[in-house]
Amino acid sequence: MNKTTKILVWVIVLLALLNLTTIGTILYLDHQKKAESEEIIVPSTNTTPINGRFFRKELGFDDLQMDKFRALNHPFQEAASTLIFNIDSMKREMFIELNKSNVDTLKVNDLAIKIGEHHAELKQQINAFYLGLKNICNEEQAIKLQNAFEPLFYEDGANNLMRNGNGSGYRHGQGFGRGNNQINNNNSN
Repeated sequence: MNKTTKILVWVIVLLALLNLTTIGTILYLDHQKKAESEEIIVPSTNTTPINGRFFRKELGFDDLQMDKFRALNHPFQEAASTLIFNIDSMKREMFIELNKSNVDTLKVNDLAIKIGEHHAELKQQINAFYLGLKNICNEEQAIKLQNAFEPLFYEDGANNLMRNGNGSGYRHGQGFGRGNNQINNNNSN
């Protein structure tokens, strides 16, 4: 091989490494961006979603705090998603049973109890998640965290947990996962 060919081979190798590094960086940054913007809670349609971006931008979390947030967020997301899915499934099952000509009241009452148990477990998950986040925060951040979570405890915002602004659950599409506020609003008209 002559000198020109060797140089061209090394240039190609370096360009290939540069391309791989660029692609790797893009994938890493895209993954990090998705992790930070993963929706957690939408307290109401008029507020900002509480997600990774919220903690970085509004609360001013540093990299260490964001790592701790992610460690808390992942198990919370899994548990809350499962509970919400199960609650919504049982609500649908209950509604179907209630509309039968021969309603099995034992089944309906059993479903109501199970929904209540799942709802209590969801509240416990939210409480543990909030306390974990509060431990990450400094005093100023803790006040902002309190203000962000307040609608979940004082309004009907708990029905919007991990749901988009119109009250429907992400997994179920339009119409499923409605919160109580939609039912109450429809009755008042």
